[in-house]
Amino acid sequence: MDDDNNTRALRNNFYLGLYDNVIEEAKGSSSNADKVFYYRALLQTDPKQVFKEVDQSSPTAHQAVKMLGTCREAEADNKEMVFETVNEWLGDEILKEDRTLQLIASQMFFEEEQYKEALMHVSNAGEDLEKLAMQVQIYLRLDRFDLAMKVVKAMADVDDDDPLTQLATAWLYVCLGDDKVTEASFLFQELVDKFGPSIPVLASLAVCQMHLGNHGEAFAHLKQARQMAMTTNQKASTETLVNSIVCMHHLRKPEVVPKVTGELEANGSRSAVAWLQHNEAMDAMFEKHAAEYSLTS
Repeated sequence: MDDDNNTRALRNNFYLGLYDNVIEEAKGSSSNADKVFYYRALLQTDPKQVFKEVDQSSPTAHQAVKMLGTCREAEADNKEMVFETVNEWLGDEILKEDRTLQLIASQMFFEEEQYKEALMHVSNAGEDLEKLAMQVQIYLRLDRFDLAMKVVKAMADVDDDDPLTQLATAWLYVCLGDDKVTEASFLFQELVDKFGPSIPVLASLAVCQMHLGNHGEAFAHLKQARQMAMTTNQKASTETLVNSIVCMHHLRKPEVVPKVTGELEANGSRSAVAWLQHNEAMDAMFEKHAAEYSLTS
């Protein structure tokens, strides 16, 4: 397999969430492009190893991946320093042309909900499917389905069979709802059939089934995703755990909720903490109003 094909295979596995495959295939590679995906995958499973291996002598692209990991683990004050460093790199006439730095910077701003800045760093996408896919994610988060649709069409014009194009199309279809959700589920299932199951794709299949009212099937996908997370030393995503709780309520299985809630508490991510706090507030509000309107004999 030549270098370009190998890098493309690594890219596909990374975006599909097959991180162990990426790490195994790329760890011995001398290609900087391959190593980028190696470190990006490692960041999902063992971020400490990225911090250990990448230093100031490493290529900018590799340091950018490390910065993303630092940002995810940093407190608010330290995050400011991380963004100052990244912005300094982006202001350099040479470094700012590094496409990986642009992608990682966009991801960092996206995760901090600074969508204007996130979009700015991938606006020069051209036929770059990674940058286009990032644009799709941003527009979907902003509920600009019309703009996301245009970008998905541009991706299809580049390569309609590419896994990234299929993923972006499926993301869009889920957001559009109605009959498009069924089409999205077919796309996700095709990816599973071709590449094997992964945590994010299983979670996405579950979302489709939830939209379609098939909570039993959705929960089966989510359970498989949680089991895969445990066997690969990953944390199940907040979305996977929250959707598991929703499915259990629909399936009238409240006895399993505390276990998954415990997993969510152990997750520790900002989104997990925010959901738990919101859920606790809603429970307290319900109990308060229930007490006000309780019937007495």
